[in-house]
Amino acid sequence: MLPGIQTAAADVAAAQGALFETVKQSPSLFVKPKTMVIYGVRVGFKKEKGKVSISNEEITIRLIRKHLPDQAESLIQTTDKVLKNALQQLSGAELKKIGAEIQADTDQVFIKPVGDDIDKFVAALLEEGEAILKEAV
Repeated sequence: MLPGIQTAAADVAAAQGALFETVKQSPSLFVKPKTMVIYGVRVGFKKEKGKVSISNEEITIRLIRKHLPDQAESLIQTTDKVLKNALQQLSGAELKKIGAEIQADTDQVFIKPVGDDIDKFVAALLEEGEAILKEAV
């Protein structure tokens, strides 16, 4: 039984890889809405969380204290280091005020099944297939 499951997982990985490349090559199909459900599988693009970058931490600390004094304690460590995880919660406008910006918040392909227990099983196969794909790369 295990070899059959492994074969199925490899087949799913191959199909998922082909679907991934197809979606990746067709961003114009996912402008609005950015996702669609096809045969019970949601495909499309989603916004990545992104990562806060700070060019000059000292300046950012001063600007947080100036523009966001009520949030300074939660955004700055007592060692005067900016808490990047806390900055993730700020809007783009607030980040700009304090000399920080979001990087790598591009659209990325994602595939997610929707539905019941059978779909959960398929999702598990997709995850295993994705792991196989990552090992192959």
